[in-house]
Amino acid sequence: MRWRPLNYKVEKVLLLRRTNGLAACAVLVVAGPKIALLPTEIKAVRAYLATGGHALFMLDPFVRTGLEPVLREYGIVVDDDIVIDEASHFWADVSSPAVSD
Repeated sequence: MRWRPLNYKVEKVLLLRRTNGLAACAVLVVAGPKIALLPTEIKAVRAYLATGGHALFMLDPFVRTGLEPVLREYGIVVDDDIVIDEASHFWADVSSPAVSD
């Protein structure tokens, strides 16, 4: 899928099929994996970050992705914490904060 908002090219990347790694990637977005990444995928993410790559990790609590040790190398500790916002949330789910500004 390719989409060009504000001169960005968005592309879904399958790390197992990528022959040149993530060299052409400006920002790697890991959005809510539901199962652990394979060792080859973790190695690709680690190599990308080691070369100064930029990334956004959106990880769900209670899901082990295998990225925890990689993130720990950068001082990020992934815990099973959630945000509860009783004042501003979607529908009846206080664990889904609504951000309006």
